Amino acid sequence: LLTWKATYHQKYLDATLLLEGRGRHDFKGCTYCESPDPLYRCIDCHGHWLYCAECIVERHRSEPLHLLERWTDDDYFEKCTLWALGLRIQLGHPRTVACPLVKRGHVDFVVIHVNGIHLVDVDFCGCPGSLDNFEQLLDVGWWPSSPLEPQTATTFPLLRLFHNLNLQGCIPPTDFYRALEQLHNAEGLVRLPDRLQQFMLTVREWRHIRMAKRAGRGNDPGGLNTTAQGELAIPCRSCPHPHINLPQGWEDAPSNTQ
Repeated sequence: LLTWKATYHQKYLDATLLLEGRGRHDFKGCTYCESPDPLYRCIDCHGHWLYCAECIVERHRSEPLHLLERWTDDDYFEKCTLWALGLRIQLGHPRTVACPLVKRGHVDFVVIHVNGIHLVDVDFCGCPGSLDNFEQLLDVGWWPSSPLEPQTATTFPLLRLFHNLNLQGCIPPTDFYRALEQLHNAEGLVRLPDRLQQFMLTVREWRHIRMAKRAGRGNDPGGLNTTAQGELAIPCRSCPHPHINLPQGWEDAPSNTQ
């Protein structure tokens, strides 16, 4: 650390400040289509390249929860979202297939992800034989807080992250959620819908399903509804279990050593 401080810490500071601007690149045109004056970059993609609005939206149809920044006339980057640029997320079809019978999602649909809380425009598939809305969300790894007219979803990576942090660091869901709010809105200038209660409900549902999956209920023909009392309990590793952690012939041992 002393070597780093004596020799390199200024270079680290310079590089950090450089990335707050347009970097070392002379962006005269969009990285993809070469149209003049590209203004947008993604802070979650590798490279921080600049794109025009049309290209950055098109390139993020499969990454709709990435965070953007826009270069302003005052020579600085301001926060921006794919939602503000008009990206709509089509469910129930491959990315390149347009649904002929679109069902619009809720106008304030919120997705909670590892990089923050997102307002998104969701289009559900309304084709004959299509899945219910909540199943279409689950198919893309978004856990709806309610199966009836869902308005909030939490991504699987976010649920796994919170589960580990809660177990290892004892981080309560309230603090975790408030930290997510500040990731891309630390100043509090953008008013986001408060979905804390929906997040806490989702965490309980996630834990219940994970417990059932690990107990093998998903492979039982009877499913979850036939789960017997205590069937999801984890056997105690310290308690004696014949044929598992007891030696052969233990029952013939003297009673004082059994």
